[in-house]
Amino acid sequence: MPILSREHNESAEMSYLDGSLGYALHRAQLAVFEGILQCFAESDVTAAEFLVLVVVAENPGINQADLAKSLEVERPRIVPTLNSLEQRGLAKRTQVAQDARVRQIHLTKSGHQLVKVLQRRARDHQKRVMARLDETEAKVILSCLWKLAGRDCPDEERIRRNGAQVRSV
Repeated sequence: MPILSREHNESAEMSYLDGSLGYALHRAQLAVFEGILQCFAESDVTAAEFLVLVVVAENPGINQADLAKSLEVERPRIVPTLNSLEQRGLAKRTQVAQDARVRQIHLTKSGHQLVKVLQRRARDHQKRVMARLDETEAKVILSCLWKLAGRDCPDEERIRRNGAQVRSV
């Protein structure tokens, strides 16, 4: 029995996936991350490295175990990212005098400068993405995503204080 090919202009049937939460989240993540990667490309920073830079900037001296726990990744997975940031002069790890096994992480001057630039780019990108939604939709989607993640949504004042946007602006 011959296999019939579809015309190039025909879309594949995807009605099952249209109602899939996982697929919708995946597609939304791709749309958001594509722009993030473009924002960070010039600085040669990955999304994972950006997350580490931001957490360390907000928590100077955080140890590797607490950093991994905060980002909900396994401790061994954080080490290559820290190695990369340290090799590029963006972060440094120091031993704690009381326990040589513990390493505290700090950003260097270059790391602090870079994280500020990247945060501004990420905010601008988020504004562009969230502009697709009205103010109520933007608040609801953020709240719902945190709820699906099993966490309470941070209050708007805390989000604004840290320079992020809840609304579409």
